[in-house]
Amino acid sequence: MGAWSTSINGNDTAEDLKQEYTVAFWKFEVPEALRLLDEYVRQDFDESDPEEWVNYYYSLADFMWKKGILTDEVRDKAVAMIDSGFGLDLWEEAGEKTLQSRKKVLAEFREKLLSPQPPKKKIKPDIHAERIFNDGDIIAIELQTAGKPYTKSTTRAMTEDAFHACDGKFVLMQLVKCKPDWHSALVPEVGDYWATFRLFDGVYDEPPKAVDVRTLKPAEFILNGKFTPYLFCESTMYYFKRRHAQIIGNDVSSVKDLDPDYNSRAGVFFGINRPWGNPDSNLLAAMGKEAACGEYTGTGWDAKTIVHTAFSRVSLDHEYNEQKSREISERVLSTEKRGGKALEIRYGGVTVGIMSQAGKCLDDLFIHWDYQNKGFGTRLLQYGLDLAGPGAYMDVPADHAAMLHICEKLGCTAKDSTREGFVSCVWEDKPKKVTNNLQQRNVVYELVMHDTELSGENYAEDFMIGIFRTRSRAEETAAHYLRHVRGFCEYPCTCNITEKEIMDVQNEIPDEVFMVHGWDMNENMDEINIVESACFVSEANANAELERMKIAQPRAEWIINRWRLDETHWREGFERGE
Repeated sequence: MGAWSTSINGNDTAEDLKQEYTVAFWKFEVPEALRLLDEYVRQDFDESDPEEWVNYYYSLADFMWKKGILTDEVRDKAVAMIDSGFGLDLWEEAGEKTLQSRKKVLAEFREKLLSPQPPKKKIKPDIHAERIFNDGDIIAIELQTAGKPYTKSTTRAMTEDAFHACDGKFVLMQLVKCKPDWHSALVPEVGDYWATFRLFDGVYDEPPKAVDVRTLKPAEFILNGKFTPYLFCESTMYYFKRRHAQIIGNDVSSVKDLDPDYNSRAGVFFGINRPWGNPDSNLLAAMGKEAACGEYTGTGWDAKTIVHTAFSRVSLDHEYNEQKSREISERVLSTEKRGGKALEIRYGGVTVGIMSQAGKCLDDLFIHWDYQNKGFGTRLLQYGLDLAGPGAYMDVPADHAAMLHICEKLGCTAKDSTREGFVSCVWEDKPKKVTNNLQQRNVVYELVMHDTELSGENYAEDFMIGIFRTRSRAEETAAHYLRHVRGFCEYPCTCNITEKEIMDVQNEIPDEVFMVHGWDMNENMDEINIVESACFVSEANANAELERMKIAQPRAEWIINRWRLDETHWREGFERGE
C-alpha cells in the first residue's frame, strides 16, 4: 500500500480504483456493479490484507455516499470495520501522532456514513468513450478566432487583425489514429479515446471539394526541439460539429503505418479556450512559416534567450549559462559600435538565431534550441558570408562537429587559429551556395517497430530495424515487416520513421553512420528515458557529441552504435516469452 495522508482517499488503492467505481456504476445497476467490483478486487487482495481491504472498502463507501447510492450493506460493513479497529496496525507502526490523526479521520467518516446521504447524482466517467471518424479521413474544420486573442507569438508572428481575419475559414487535418490511452480493467470495452491527426499547412475560404494529401505541405508544430505535423485532441464529435467539420476524402494507405508517439504530438484541445491559450492559435502558429535573414530587430531579452537555450544543450549549470548568455548577447548587440552588424534569422517572423559580423569576422552564431539541426545555422552563416565577402572567417571550437560541418559545407578552408582549442574557418573566395530550402539537408531515415501490447505508460517495446537512405525504402521495409515477418505480423505492431540529419557529411550519403544512444533502467531492467543523437560519419565526431550529451542529458548508460545504411535487423522476427 502507498499512502500519502491519513484521509480516506489518500492512498494508491483508492486512487487506482476511483475510475473503476465510476465506470462500474455508470454501466451497471448498483447490485451488479458491487458484485463485479468485489470479484475484480479479490483478484489482488481480500480481507486477509487489512490495510489494502480498508482502503478499498472505505473509498468505495465514500464514493457511493457522495453519489447518493450507498447501500445499507456497504454502510454497515464499513462502520463495523471502523468500530473494530480493522486495518489500524499499519498506522500504529507509523507512530502515535499519525495513529490519532487516522482515528480522527475514521470517526468523522463514520459520522458521515450514518448521516443522510445527498440526492442521487448522475454518474458518468470523465472520458471520451467513443472513437471519431475513420483512419485516413481528411477533415476540413472551421477556424473560430472571433473574440479570442492570438497567443502563440513566440512561435509565429501574427497580428490580432490577421488572426481574426481567419474566422470562419477552414484548415485541413487527416486522422492518423483514434485509440484509447486508458482501458477500464473492470469493463474492458470502456476506454478513454484520443484522436491523432496530422495538420496540413494552408487556410481555405471554403472546404476544398477534394485533395491529394501527397500534394499538401505538412504543418509544423514545434515540440521539444522537433518539427511535427501531428496533434492529438479529444475524441468527441461535439467540438467537430460546432466547427462545421466536413469529411472531404479518405486516404487510409497514407497513414496505416503511422503511429507517432506521445512526444511527437502537440496537444490541441478544442474544448479549452483561455486568455493564455486557444486551439485556433495553436493551429495557425503551425502554418505559413518562411525563413528570412536580415539585421537584428529583436530585443536584448530575445538575444539572451536564444543564447541561453543554445548553452542549455551543453551545460546544466544555470548560473554559468546565465552569465555566458548575458555576455554573448550583449557582445552581439554591441557589434554596431565596433563598425559591424548584429544579424538574425527569422522563421515565421520570429527570431530564432543570431550572429555578429564585423568586417571579415563572423562570430557568435547561436540558434535557439528548438530550431537546431534544421538548417537555420547554415542559412544564417551563408547570409553573413555574403555580406562579409571573400576573406571572411570564423573561429570555431575544435570539438564543435556541427558548426565545423556547416562551415565545411559552405566551402571554408580550415586553418590554425590563434585561439587555443579553436579552428579558423576561412573563405578565401565566395562561399558555396546551398539550397535555401531548409528541408533540403543531408538526411537518412530511422525505422523503429513498436509492439503496442507490451508497451506501457513509461516503457516502449521497440525494435530498431535500420537506417535507410530514402523514406520510401523505410516505408517499404516497414510494410514488409508488418505483413510477413514473424512477430511483427502476428502481434499489434506499428512503425515509426524518423528523419535523422547527418551532421558531418557534405555531399553524398555515406555507407554507414554512427549514432549516440543513452538510457536509464527501471526496476524491471527495461530501458527507459531513451535519447539519441543525430548521425555522424566520423566516430570521433560521434564521441564529441557523446561528451556533450552526457552533460546536457544525463543518463545511466551510453553507447555509440555503427549502422550500415539500408541494412535490416530483426529479419527473422521475434517470439514472445511465456
